[in-house]
Amino acid sequence: MERDSKEQDDNLCLIPYLDFVNHSVQPNTISKFNPTTRSYDIYAIKSIEFNEQITFLYNPHSNVDLFIEYGFILQSNPYNQLNLEDDLQQILSNEQIQLFKSFNYWNSLEFYPGDNDLSWTVIKAIELSFNQTEWSPYDDPSSKELTKKIQEFVKLVQENIEKDFQRWATEYFLNEKMILYKDFQTILHDTSIVINKSTLVT
Repeated sequence: MERDSKEQDDNLCLIPYLDFVNHSVQPNTISKFNPTTRSYDIYAIKSIEFNEQITFLYNPHSNVDLFIEYGFILQSNPYNQLNLEDDLQQILSNEQIQLFKSFNYWNSLEFYPGDNDLSWTVIKAIELSFNQTEWSPYDDPSSKELTKKIQEFVKLVQENIEKDFQRWATEYFLNEKMILYKDFQTILHDTSIVINKSTLVT
């Protein structure tokens, strides 16, 4: 366990018995590393009924992450998000991407379900794509075209999703496919509502 935080994040391991505990967004236990015994302890955080399965939150993973890392997804997942890095790479030049990264902005590039505000870094990335000469890394977006450009970007994301799911050629995981597709459509629908309700440029 004597590793820096980055190495720990990149370190995968199997923990006997703990790996039998299932994931839940409403878990009844938590697990903590015990430095004295150098093992993981499981603690109940609510009353557990007889024959009730023990669960804990693996991490606040989206369904995409759960599917990739663990091979399952949830019918309802409050941690869903839609990563936009590939989509943004379609509207930004390599020079613009490097400029964006130089300010450590290449993060939080997601859309979220619900009435969450749009990510500031996503808005700034879209603004950079068409307004580089007046773009400032620190000022709030000010272009009058911004709302229209964001709406166009949402349309691009929608088109990319449709193409991705059309390429899902396997006969397996069809239920997972439909749930993930519904997740993405919900996020885009909610994002469009947020855009229409918000005043991005004053």
